[in-house]
Amino acid sequence: MNILSSDYFKELYRFKTYHEVIDEIYNQVWMTGNCRWPSTVFCLLYKFFIMKLTV
Repeated sequence: MNILSSDYFKELYRFKTYHEVIDEIYNQVWMTGNCRWPSTVFCLLYKFFIMKLTV
């Protein structure tokens, strides 16, 4: 519930492709070490989960 209600997760709705989310991971997690509650990383992982990625 924390992830779904976070402002950052709501901002992720603008990303529609796998590559856009990967770019966001690179920019927000690897480059800045950004950490919010709930964690930026968990928000991005959940975004992948709801995208229903396939091989």
